[in-house]
Amino acid sequence: MIITQNTQIPTEYVPYALTVYTRYVPPTDTRGSKIMAYEKDGRGKKMTFDYDYAASDRHQTAAIEYLRKRIMEKDEQWRLIAHSDNPSGTGYAYLFLLSGTTTGEE
Repeated sequence: MIITQNTQIPTEYVPYALTVYTRYVPPTDTRGSKIMAYEKDGRGKKMTFDYDYAASDRHQTAAIEYLRKRIMEKDEQWRLIAHSDNPSGTGYAYLFLLSGTTTGEE
């Protein structure tokens, strides 16, 4: 599916996709740097800032770990299908699709 400004996106795709946003949380006097991984509804978790990875990899790792914790008790598998800069300009946005569903182009 090619999306233009006037494209009507079918709502049946919405329940099967999840966007996880990330942002950098600077250190304080008592705590080190963190990366906040969160959903648009406000649910989220701060993850330890891992200096072993490049900046974008730190954010992707945080997004994946957040998703793992969120679905820990469910029998679901998600796959990362896209990522972009966070619309707020403070991190990244990662789009996950529930395995077994399609984007309409497969």
